Amino acid sequence: MIEEYKYEGWKDFQQRYGGTFGWFEKENGEKLLVQVSHCDASTVVFKDASKMDYYAKVDSGNKFHFIPVVKSVYQHGDSVLVVKRIPAKQYKRGICKENTQIYNLTSSSHVNISFENLATIFGPKDDKLLIQWCKERTGNICLDGVFSIVKNIVYIYDTPIGVYKAEERLVKLDVDVFKQELSDVFTKLQVDILVEGV
Repeated sequence: MIEEYKYEGWKDFQQRYGGTFGWFEKENGEKLLVQVSHCDASTVVFKDASKMDYYAKVDSGNKFHFIPVVKSVYQHGDSVLVVKRIPAKQYKRGICKENTQIYNLTSSSHVNISFENLATIFGPKDDKLLIQWCKERTGNICLDGVFSIVKNIVYIYDTPIGVYKAEERLVKLDVDVFKQELSDVFTKLQVDILVEGV
């Protein structure tokens, strides 16, 4: 989602995006991961991972691509992460420490909201692990933005819904409701895995 910093709405911009992370679009079109540091009636200050400040004048056409908090599953190295909004903090629109939770399903731990982690999660995608998993069918993997397999447990977001038996090429679900959706995911990935319900 794109926002421009304008005089008529600078107070709303500060409330919605102060402290949030997103992409600052430079004049050459390059996007830089930044955090909105602060703003006033004339200037907004963005900070990058190296703590360098970038200044944008009000009504100058500078664009901030904020990262909305959408519940989703991501691959982060060998780990599977779930990103979701903290419901009590709805006034911030972008990802920030106050309104976002990142949970590592693989290590059963919370992940810090940092430049490094966000760049890996929301930066350019690398499908090497998914391609490897489709061939070998073992390991922890984010199948799409909804389903994952971690330690042979099948999840929808952060909720376990079944077990994965790699040697049998079988997923045994605890509920039938996700059978077709998960079957469609495996079909799309061109992986021969049978999905069974209860």
